Amino acid sequence: MDTKLSTTNNKKNGLNYRQKKFVEVYQGNATEAARLAGYKGSDNYLSTHGARLMRDERIARAIRDRECNNTPNIILNRQERQGIWSKIAQDQEETTTNRLKALELLGKSEADFADRLLVGRLEQTLEELSSAEIRQRIEYLEAELQGRALPVLDSDEGENE
Repeated sequence: MDTKLSTTNNKKNGLNYRQKKFVEVYQGNATEAARLAGYKGSDNYLSTHGARLMRDERIARAIRDRECNNTPNIILNRQERQGIWSKIAQDQEETTTNRLKALELLGKSEADFADRLLVGRLEQTLEELSSAEIRQRIEYLEAELQGRALPVLDSDEGENE
């Protein structure tokens, strides 16, 4: 992070020294960023002031711009990930395990294995299901994710467990 605060840049975006510092040090906690930017006061005051700073559109925009400028260096996009996996899969000196894993990740990234819907013990292709059956399965999955009682699927009725 660049710690030099350019007065030219401050005039250009309308931020004063502390506001600019707040933008530079903000990492998701406005209270801590206000403290690091040089604002003084109790935790309650810094929390309130940090929230006020975050509502300032100029500051919010400066934080978004900073994050957008930093992101490409940190996160690989889909094409970059696929390129790495492709190189590993084609590298004859790589272990078979690594090559197979790279191929698996490539297949998943291209949804090669997404033509089947698996719910409990029942597996069918999406083309074989009616709209009502798909809705029923979605409700089942939502209940499972939320920890609610699982609804009985029509196809499960009458099955012995």
